Amino acid sequence: MIAPLFKKNTLEQTSFQVDEAGFNFRGRKYAFADVVETRSSRVIHQTRHISVGVTESHDPAMSFLLVMRDGEHIQVTEQSTLTSSTKHARVDQLQQAFDAICAKTFDQRVKNMSVKLMLAASSPMAVGGSRLSSRSSSMRVQVLPIP
Repeated sequence: MIAPLFKKNTLEQTSFQVDEAGFNFRGRKYAFADVVETRSSRVIHQTRHISVGVTESHDPAMSFLLVMRDGEHIQVTEQSTLTSSTKHARVDQLQQAFDAICAKTFDQRVKNMSVKLMLAASSPMAVGGSRLSSRSSSMRVQVLPIP
C-alpha cells in the first residue's frame, strides 16, 4: 500500500458535518432525502518489523461515497500521506458520520432499490440492455438488505 502525497476530501478540507436534517459538504447543505446510494471502505494497514525486534505501525484509512439524487458524488476520505499520519479518532469520527447517514437514509434507499428492481423485472429489457428471450417467462428478483 503506497500512501498518496496529499490528503484530499478530508473532514477538515470539506467542512463535512452531519446534523438532524442532513449534512454539510464544502459549504453546501444536503438533505438526507437526496441520498440514493452509500458506499464505504475502511482499512488498517499494519506493518511489523520482526528482524529488528517487534515494532508495529498501524495506518488507518476510511473513505465513503454518497450518490445523490441529481447524480452528484460526494466523497470524504481520511488517510495517511507520505508527510502526515491520520489518527484513529479522525477515522472513527468519519465512520460515525457514515453510520448516521446510513441509518437516516436506510428506508428510502431500500424503497428506491425495490422500485428499480420491480421496474427491471417488469420491463421487456433485461439488465444490461439486451432483450429477454421469448422462452423466459419470468425473472427472479431477490432483494437484499443494504447496510
